Amino acid sequence: MPVSLIILAVIAVILVLMYNSLVSKKNQVENIFASVDAVLKKRYDLIPNLVASVSKYMEHEKSLLEQVTKLRAEANKPNVSEHQKIELDAKVTSALGSIMVAVENYPRA
Repeated sequence: MPVSLIILAVIAVILVLMYNSLVSKKNQVENIFASVDAVLKKRYDLIPNLVASVSKYMEHEKSLLEQVTKLRAEANKPNVSEHQKIELDAKVTSALGSIMVAVENYPRA
């Protein structure tokens, strides 16, 4: 009888330890998912800032593209003198250079 009692006690201790381990693992998983949810919420909260930044950048690029297109159209006119073509080319080069600067100065995450 005492041997069977010892065996039952060992089995009970093993079952309690297994249950505690499972509860601990379950809590760890819940904490990890809570952390992921917090990071995702923070990420989603930053989307309006990103949209505002991109829209400002798009406004700049739109005006720059319109300027380059206008300059190109002027340069392709048939009655443009060589001096005017050189001036237009300098303006186009300047405008295209500002595109490069905008790309190079883009903030990194």
